[in-house]
Amino acid sequence: TSPQQKLIIVENFQRLGRIVAVTGDGVNDSPALKKANIGVAMGIAGSDVSKEAADMILLDDNFSSIVAGVEEGRLIFDNLKKSIAYTISSNIPELTPFLVFVLFGIPAALSTILILCIDLGTDMIPAISFAYEHAEADIMDRPPRNAKTDRLVTKVLVFFSYALCGVYQALAGYFAYIMVFNDYGISPSLLWGLSSSGAFAAAVEGDRRWWFTVNEAYNKKSSSELFFTNGGAFRQYFDGVVPGFIQQTTDAFSQLQPTLNSSAVSPPLSGASSNAQFNNMAKIVMTESSLPFCYEFSCSVGSTLYTNDFDACIKDFAQTSIVYYTGANTGVLNTNAVGGSCIISWTYDQQKQTYLRAQTTFFDTVIVVRTMIALLCKTRLLPLTLRGIMKNPVHIIGIFFMYLMIVALTYIPGLNTAFGAAPIKGIHWVMSIPWAIIILVCGEFRKWIFRYSRRHPDSFIPNWLYRYDFW
Repeated sequence: TSPQQKLIIVENFQRLGRIVAVTGDGVNDSPALKKANIGVAMGIAGSDVSKEAADMILLDDNFSSIVAGVEEGRLIFDNLKKSIAYTISSNIPELTPFLVFVLFGIPAALSTILILCIDLGTDMIPAISFAYEHAEADIMDRPPRNAKTDRLVTKVLVFFSYALCGVYQALAGYFAYIMVFNDYGISPSLLWGLSSSGAFAAAVEGDRRWWFTVNEAYNKKSSSELFFTNGGAFRQYFDGVVPGFIQQTTDAFSQLQPTLNSSAVSPPLSGASSNAQFNNMAKIVMTESSLPFCYEFSCSVGSTLYTNDFDACIKDFAQTSIVYYTGANTGVLNTNAVGGSCIISWTYDQQKQTYLRAQTTFFDTVIVVRTMIALLCKTRLLPLTLRGIMKNPVHIIGIFFMYLMIVALTYIPGLNTAFGAAPIKGIHWVMSIPWAIIILVCGEFRKWIFRYSRRHPDSFIPNWLYRYDFW
């Protein structure tokens, strides 16, 4: 063939949308080598003109080296897609807490510093480790990529990372987040608007308030609306129209702090507050709720001291006795209220610690699920095997580092304080395990559907899923 004929062949294939590779070693091959998408010249037998026109030079003049080069290129492309798919899947669980906070007033489930711990801490090694992945067994069995549609980042890849993995992580995190609050006496129904009301773990000291929840076997509700709204149950006490109660001088409940005082008023109870308005508020809450506190309280009637006696302190002597809510500082439980309905009160410190535990559980749950997503992204089509996992030691180190980091941030004193975390209960770790297992099983089932569609080209649903969900 003449140089002109070779050039025509290349141009015609390119008009059909094909990616054309041309090999050559002589001067006559130079036009075709230059025109082709990939020109390959011979390193030993090739002329200087052909080498100059080519994009690639085979140093050993061995055509099998082209196959090896194609395989290496596909491997690099695969590993880049895997790393991108894994890395961007963290965006949704990082963004969702702030959207939920703004739209619904639910306290943000993730702090800024914990987001940085994900992006710059736990995700670093696993994301980099994909560069060390070996080629999948079917990498040379796949048809050539479509240059127009098979990009590095496609709509399907973004859908997989955001809509599937990302949303799933956010759901898993919020499930654990809500359950922690529920375990500490704040039911899911109380979370709506909790932050927007400024009544729970407020950052500004002047906005900090007491928060009360009624602990019942089948009904956990908030008393905040009853006490903390204008014209609420406290109003008559502000106006001093109820005999036996100290007239309130302020409705700024953040000022009613049960601080420890060594010279507490009689009776000298450990943890009793000398703040008269605070003692007054404790009494009002029990009076209006017709329920005792879940923590220790006492009252003095004449020379008699009553402890955890709701009838004596509230029902019988509501207008004469002073109530000291000692359990707010000491943490001593009201033994008479165990198993029954009672009022749980939350100081700012208690609120903050509960909030930090919930945030830490959200963070830990997301990371546990992400370790499974990291395993899921190791292969695009083939099943995950133990041998495949062990082939990449860097990936194993990355996953081990993820678990090590979340345990350290959760339990090491000082470190957890610095990063805005708090120790959590063992049961709160368990909640993440089913979510992690489910996404791994579903991900492997998804790959099985793709493999099935390749074996059965006539099957409609598997092939439809392969076309629109294989990244």
